[in-house]
Amino acid sequence: MKPEQIAFRFVVIALETEPAHATVLTVKEIMRRAGIDKTCESYIVQTLVSWEWAVEKPGFFSSRLLWTDTGRAYAQNLKQAAGQKVSRDAHLHHALLAWAYEHTPANGTASIEHFEDADDWWFWGTPVTWEEVSAAVHYLEAAGLLTVNYGEKVYVRPTFMGTRFIHSKEDLGTFLARQIQPSSGVAHHYSGSIVVHGNPSGSALVTGDNNAINLGVRAAALSSFGAQLRQVAPFLGLSQDDAEDLAAEINTLERGGIDPDSGHRSWRSIRRILLLAFATTATADSKQAIRATITAGSDLFG
Repeated sequence: MKPEQIAFRFVVIALETEPAHATVLTVKEIMRRAGIDKTCESYIVQTLVSWEWAVEKPGFFSSRLLWTDTGRAYAQNLKQAAGQKVSRDAHLHHALLAWAYEHTPANGTASIEHFEDADDWWFWGTPVTWEEVSAAVHYLEAAGLLTVNYGEKVYVRPTFMGTRFIHSKEDLGTFLARQIQPSSGVAHHYSGSIVVHGNPSGSALVTGDNNAINLGVRAAALSSFGAQLRQVAPFLGLSQDDAEDLAAEINTLERGGIDPDSGHRSWRSIRRILLLAFATTATADSKQAIRATITAGSDLFG
C-alpha cells in the first residue's frame, strides 16, 4: 500500500469504528482494526498532523490524535468519495490494465489473483472487491484492451490496443473515443526518404536509415496537462495561499515535468492539493473535473 493510502485507510477505519462524536483517536487500536503494520504509527501521526487533520496528544502506551474540525470534515468527504461507483470503476479500468502491462512476461500472461498484492488494490483508503475486479476485467475485454483466459485461474495480458493505450498516457474515455473518430492529422506524407506519421506537431519522423526521432509527444502531453490544471484551478474553491501554491507547482511542473523525478515530485504536491479540494471545498460539478484531472496526472506520472 502506498504511504498516502495508509493514511487514508487509517482515517476511513477511524470513522467506521469510533463513536460518531469521538474526538480522541487511539492510533494503535485503529491501526490494528485497519490491518496497518505497527511500524507505520509515526508516519500516520506525522502525516495527519502535517495535513492539519489532527493534533497529537501523546499517551503512555500509544499516540493519540485529536480530530480537528477540518480534519473530520476531510475524512468524512474522503470516505464518501471512496465509495462512489463511477470513480472506483474508472480507477480499476486504468489500474488493472497498467498492472497487466507491467506484470505480463513476453509471450505470457499474468494471473489476476496477484492484483490483490498491488498498491492499486486500494482506492482512497478502501480495498476494491473481487466482484469489482471481475467487472473491470470483463469491461476491458469487451473494449478490446485485454485478452482473458478463463479457467481454474484467470490469466490476462494486454492486447495491442491495450498497450497502445498505456503508451498514449491518455484518459481511457478519450482514448476509446478517438479510436472511432476519423483522423484529422496527416496519415502518411512521403518526402524523399522521410515519412511523417500523425499530426506534424508532436509527431514521429522515421528516416530512410530506420532511425526514429521523437519530436516531443511527451512534451505535448505535458503541455496539455498543464492547460487542464489551469482550467480546473479556478473551480477548486481554494484559499488564496493554496491557490498560489498550486499555481507555483503547475509552473514548476511545466518547466521541469519532462524529467521523471522532477515531474513526480511536482505531481505529488499538486495531487495532494486536488485531493484536499475534492474532500472539502469542491462543488459537485467541479468534482468530476478533479477526478478527470487526477486520472490524467496519474497516467502521466504514476
